[in-house]
Amino acid sequence: MNRFISRAPVVALALTLAAPIALEGASPVDQAAAAAFRAQGVQAGYNLDYDEALAAFRQAIEADPDDPAPHRLIAATTWIRLLFQRGAITVDDYLGEARSDLARDPPPSAMDAFFHAHLDRALQWIERIAPRRAFLTNLHVDMDYAELDRRTPAHVHPCHDGLVIEA
Repeated sequence: MNRFISRAPVVALALTLAAPIALEGASPVDQAAAAAFRAQGVQAGYNLDYDEALAAFRQAIEADPDDPAPHRLIAATTWIRLLFQRGAITVDDYLGEARSDLARDPPPSAMDAFFHAHLDRALQWIERIAPRRAFLTNLHVDMDYAELDRRTPAHVHPCHDGLVIEA
């Protein structure tokens, strides 16, 4: 049973169509256009049209450069594409549940660097917002949680099934 208990403000970065965060000193942005591009990208990604999804997320970044959501969506889309390329998931898995028992080759270095650049962007947002604690959500079964936990600051935690968050 998954439980989420919170008695204090906690920042959770999720793979969602999150509303843009208004930050002090941010330039004027077109939030409606950014939201439309994010929605277009999510639809394309759901249909496994990675190039169209990535293009839409890049347009969302152009429309609202300070919105962290399209950066997370780019990372997630890149990761899903990589999993399909490596044979780690199939369309059947995608429509149901990914298997974690498949042998996996390391990702191509360019794609790995691209993914980590957007993960780093998410971590920059956490640093900029400066929460007491932050949690990275919607991580894939193929991610090395221990390695990610070592890479992140002490107040940033990758989430996992069954995690209970208390104040």
